[in-house]
Amino acid sequence: MTRPDEMLAFHDGLFGGHAFLGLEGGRIHFSNGTHYSVNADGGVTWSEPYPGLDNRTALLAYSNFNYPDAQGRKRKSIPVRTITVS
Repeated sequence: MTRPDEMLAFHDGLFGGHAFLGLEGGRIHFSNGTHYSVNADGGVTWSEPYPGLDNRTALLAYSNFNYPDAQGRKRKSIPVRTITVS
């Protein structure tokens, strides 16, 4: 780490060499290959890990209060994505 004084949080042993995915609304999705976790505060706190559908796939559902409908009006929605880690 080149600027440790700018670090928001240190999570020892949790994130080494694994996958992160930026989601709508600033959320971050993390995978360590067998379990998944979601963050909504820039990487400081994380949800409890949950198992995927298999060893490479998770189903992720989250709320989005600014999703445009067919007329472009912002509506609450519950997007659901299948996420595969390669």
